Amino acid sequence: MTIRTLTAASLLSLATAIATPALAQQAPIVQPGAPDAESRTLKAEDATKLADTAFSPADVMFMQMMIPHHAQALELTELVEGRTSNPDMLKIAGRIAASQEDEMKFMREWLSSRGQSEDMPHMPGMSHAEHMAAMGMATPAQMKRLATLKGNEFDALFLELMTRHHKGAVDMVDELLQQPGTAYDPVMFEFVNDVKNEQQGEIDRMNVVAARISDDPRAGLAAGFRDAGEAISNMRLVTAMPKPTGFFDPANPAQLQPRIVDEKEEGEEAELVAATKPDPRDEDDEESKDRFGQRGSLLSFANTDMAFSGDMLVTGNYHGFNAYRLGADGVPSLVSSVVCPGGQGDVSIVGDILHSRVARSNIYGLLKLGAEVAVCGPPTLMPPAIQELGVTAFTRIEEAIEWAGVLNVLRLQLERMHGGFVPSLREYNRIWGVSSQRLDAAPRDVLVLHPGPMNRGVEIDSDVADGPHSVILNQVTNGVAIRMAVLYLLAGGRQESAEAAKQGGEA
Repeated sequence: MTIRTLTAASLLSLATAIATPALAQQAPIVQPGAPDAESRTLKAEDATKLADTAFSPADVMFMQMMIPHHAQALELTELVEGRTSNPDMLKIAGRIAASQEDEMKFMREWLSSRGQSEDMPHMPGMSHAEHMAAMGMATPAQMKRLATLKGNEFDALFLELMTRHHKGAVDMVDELLQQPGTAYDPVMFEFVNDVKNEQQGEIDRMNVVAARISDDPRAGLAAGFRDAGEAISNMRLVTAMPKPTGFFDPANPAQLQPRIVDEKEEGEEAELVAATKPDPRDEDDEESKDRFGQRGSLLSFANTDMAFSGDMLVTGNYHGFNAYRLGADGVPSLVSSVVCPGGQGDVSIVGDILHSRVARSNIYGLLKLGAEVAVCGPPTLMPPAIQELGVTAFTRIEEAIEWAGVLNVLRLQLERMHGGFVPSLREYNRIWGVSSQRLDAAPRDVLVLHPGPMNRGVEIDSDVADGPHSVILNQVTNGVAIRMAVLYLLAGGRQESAEAAKQGGEA
C-alpha cells in the first residue's frame, strides 16, 4: 500500500500505535555528560524530575545562609582602606565588595519572589559559632584583631581569613549540588556555579598576592629586567661597595670611551706623533681632533641581574658575575668574581645584512634585551640608514671583530641577488670573510655564531666554523628548543598543547 492509498482509519490506527507506552519506551532518553564524561540513559521518571524547575528547601537554605556569609565579606573589605597601601590588596578588596553586593541583592530578590524569609535557619546540634566556622567565616575575635593591624601584618591576616571565607562558599555550593533535587531552577543553577567560579578565582588571586607578602625585601622581586622598577621599590640601601676586581679597570676608572688610534700613530713613533699634533682644541683642524669608539669599557655593571640562595647573592650580566655572602647585618662580602673572556653583550652581525631576515630579528631582539649591536658588510649589502635602528655600522671586518664579544656570521644569499653586489665570492672572502687569522688578532676571545646554512670558504672559513671559537652546533641545537618554546607560549602556554605537540597530534 502506498501513501496515496492511506485512509483516515489507517492514519488513526498508526497514530494510536505510536502513542502506546510500549513504543514510547523504545526511544532512549539520553542526558549528555560533562566534558570528558560519558552520557547516561535516563528513565522516564528521572527525565521528568530533571525538567522540574521548582526550588527545593535546600535551595532556600543555601540562599539564607549565603546572605550573612557575603555580609561578613563586605565587613572584611571595609577594613582595608587606611590599613594597607598594597595596590594588589586594594584591587582584591574592591573586586570582592562589588561582586558580593550584587550577589546579596540577587539572593534577597530570589527569596522574596518565592515568598521565603531571609533569616538564616538554625542548624540542629550546632551552636552559632560552630555554624559560622563550618561556613568558613571569621570569628568576632579574629575580626577584632584584624582591625588593629596595618601593613604586611594586616595583608597577611586579611588574605588568610578571606581565603578561608571563600573556601567555605565553595564548599557550600558543592554540598548543595550533591543533594538530590537541588538547583533544578536554571536561574538558581547558573547563580551557584557563578558563585563557585568567582570565589575560586578570587582564591587563586589571593594565593598569588599572599606569596609576595613577607618581611624579607627579596620576597617581592620578580624575574626579568622589565620588573626592575617594581623590584627596587621593595628594596632599601644597606651599603655601597666599590666595584670588585674584574669590574673595575684601573687604566680607565671613569669608563670613558676608548680613543681611536690611527695606524700612523702606532709603533715606536706614536709618542712623537702625539707630541707634534696640533692642539685638538683648534676647531679649524678637524683631522687633529681625537676620535672615540662607540662604547666604553666592557667591565661594568650595566644590565645586571641578581639571584639569592640562602645567604648567597650572585650578581651578573653579559660580562661576568660576582658571588657575595650576606652577613647577619645584611652587608655583603665578596666571595669570588668571574669575568667572561669576551663582551657577551656586544654582538657584531656580519655579512649580507641587506637580504637577511636573521639580521633584522637579531637586531630587534638583542637591543630589546639590552645588548649593543653592530653590523658589518660591503656597502652594497648594507641597508640604507641602518644606524637609525640603534646599531653601529662597520665596513671593515677587522673593526667588527675588534669591537665584538660575539660574532654572528651571515651567508651571502645569492638566490636573492639580481646584480653585482660583490666582485666575486673569492674577493668577498678575502675582504670580509671570517678567518682564524682575523680572530687571532682580536683583543679578546670571540664567540662565533652562524644561523646556517654556511658557505664555507666564502663568509666563513672551515677552520673557524669547526674551531674553538665556534658554538654553531650548540646554536643550532638550542635554536630548535627556543622555537618550540616560543610557539608553545604563543599558543597560550597550555600543557595539553605541549603534550599534543610531542605526540604529533592536535590539542
